[in-house]
Amino acid sequence: MKQLLIVLFLLAAAVLLGTCWLTPGPATAPEAGPSGQGVPQGQPAAPAPAVAEAPAAVAYTEQGGRRMRMPDGSELAPLNGLTEAPNPSWDPKIPYVPPLRVETDSQGKQWYVFPDGSQIGTYNVYRSDLQKWEPITEVRHPKPVVPVLQENVDPGQPGKKQ
Repeated sequence: MKQLLIVLFLLAAAVLLGTCWLTPGPATAPEAGPSGQGVPQGQPAAPAPAVAEAPAAVAYTEQGGRRMRMPDGSELAPLNGLTEAPNPSWDPKIPYVPPLRVETDSQGKQWYVFPDGSQIGTYNVYRSDLQKWEPITEVRHPKPVVPVLQENVDPGQPGKKQ
């Protein structure tokens, strides 16, 4: 009798595992992530960016989730509804100054804006290789405009050596 119960139990477990293993995962990324990210196709243009005062850097607290560690040792809360996000990769050649404000862009994403024009934003992206949403931290530093030589714009320009 024991052997029969063991065989039936193993058979049921094999069927259950086989069903789970053969069930296909999501073929495409969902329309929106856990924080409501994602914009359906054909949606009208978003309103003008909104501006709010930047919150002061706050210390790490267990209740508030994991905060982003900034180059000066201060910490900022993640934006866009996230409770934790990776620390930003701030360019060491650019001096760090606390943010001035939080802006919301035309896609509805919030960004910390710094005096030099740098921006830091946190949001979720869908990782198709992992088949799940992952938080990321994006850092944008303004770069000077590089002049373009006229000969590079119009290669057929007279006087250019060929």
